[in-house]
Amino acid sequence: MDFSKCKNKIVVDFGCNLGQTCTKTYFAGAKRAIGLDSQKDTIKMAKEISRVLETKIEFYTIDFNDKNFRNKIVDILNNKKIDISFFLSVYRTKELKDRNGLFNFIIEQTNEIIFFEGHAAPGIDTDEYYSTTFKNFPICFNFLGYTEEISRPFYEICPK
Repeated sequence: MDFSKCKNKIVVDFGCNLGQTCTKTYFAGAKRAIGLDSQKDTIKMAKEISRVLETKIEFYTIDFNDKNFRNKIVDILNNKKIDISFFLSVYRTKELKDRNGLFNFIIEQTNEIIFFEGHAAPGIDTDEYYSTTFKNFPICFNFLGYTEEISRPFYEICPK
């Protein structure tokens, strides 16, 4: 992945885990790097890693199943749009109750690019599965291939 696209951009990672992607975007020159995850302990550790690395990455605990998650994120963004979003291996997470609602929100809030990674379940997480799924959303998408380590489908998505 070419993180140079993040230079001078507002970047948000939905389901950021420990902030690996946020860290890469920060060091690639992101104007603002924000990581969102539902697990408090994970965000606590991401903040500690950020402190040790002396970055200015922002991390927030967000329950994507909370009906008010949208307002919380809009407040974090100070009503600005996201330039680049990351939605990596989150869409089919079993804990996520309204995956299409979250994905629609990401599409609505993103100006330029969404980097999307599927899961790695054999027979389910295929390009065919996601290409069919994506037809239900106002996007154009480009299949970039499968990630090497786990064979997850990877896409660059542009909101329409």
